[in-house]
Amino acid sequence: MTKASQLPSVPAQRLRMPSWRDPRLAVGVVLVLLSVVLGARVVAAADDTRPVWAAARTLTPGDRVGPDDVRAVDVRITEGQDSYLPATGPLPDGLVALRTVGQGELLARSGVGAVEGVDVRPVAIPIDGALPTGLTKGSRVDVWVARPDPERAGAFTQPERLVRAAEVAEVTETGGTLGAGRGVTVQVLVAESELPEILGALANGSHVSVVLLPGAGT
Repeated sequence: MTKASQLPSVPAQRLRMPSWRDPRLAVGVVLVLLSVVLGARVVAAADDTRPVWAAARTLTPGDRVGPDDVRAVDVRITEGQDSYLPATGPLPDGLVALRTVGQGELLARSGVGAVEGVDVRPVAIPIDGALPTGLTKGSRVDVWVARPDPERAGAFTQPERLVRAAEVAEVTETGGTLGAGRGVTVQVLVAESELPEILGALANGSHVSVVLLPGAGT
């Protein structure tokens, strides 16, 4: 029988502290530093927002733009951030919408300005017949006119289109029931060049109608 003292001895392995020269330690330190830097950048990018003004309601050309018409929102804009009105201060005085700005849409500098920059004018068109379903502020309509027939008393000529794709600035009820289309006035925005013909049609007793463009409602 072999005695325990005769068994070969195995030298004990001692744990060694890693050296700074150990490449594995260097790689681990680099990976930790990279994760910290990347994490900091992600957090900073997620919080890189700026307050800008957004429309609190639908604005059409000529509408005054005041404190009650906008709200401040924090957004992250990667490009063209100077194209929007910052909400870091009050709105400029005398600001009006130069184009249609939908509710919730960011207020672009190009979409607002002085009233002299508005290139359309509102024309009030009374509606005698049924109001088109879905016609609201911001809708697009064609304006048609049927003129009095000079050869037949009480008759009208075949309707013709005066204005294409005009924008509705406002729909107001002046009396009667809205569902029947009675006592309703539609403010339509038209170019100055179109004013003489449409105002003339309204003044000479012509029958003026608005036709809602499909898919053009707000």
